[in-house]
Amino acid sequence: MIKNDQQLAVTSAQMDKLKSALAMLQTKDSSDPTTMLRIASLHADVTKLESQIEKYKQVARGNFDIQQISYVENVGEELIYARIASGLTQEELARKVGAKAQQIQRYERGHYLTASLKTLSKISLAIRRSYDEHRLHAL
Repeated sequence: MIKNDQQLAVTSAQMDKLKSALAMLQTKDSSDPTTMLRIASLHADVTKLESQIEKYKQVARGNFDIQQISYVENVGEELIYARIASGLTQEELARKVGAKAQQIQRYERGHYLTASLKTLSKISLAIRRSYDEHRLHAL
């Protein structure tokens, strides 16, 4: 994620270097499996950087849905509903994230206001995985 113009410049320079390396590799014998892997890897890196640069430029031009920020206000409630929809109990969620059930209970009682972003991400990932498994078994 590019956060300012200085990072944009550094990322753009890095992308140019990767593109040069990619062009050099593409002129070599592309039947070599190692070269093919390097080309694929460089291409993936260039694509990722291009996407980040374009995203930053779009946002810098004001193209951003500011309403997305309001979702943060509801994250606690949404996590609780998502846990329920995934078929997880508080105890099961706690096991999946390496916490005690009492901690999940405290988080949910306070709508996750005291949880760190790292914890919220961990809980969200565990719930999403369980939700996918739950839906798969329901079919």
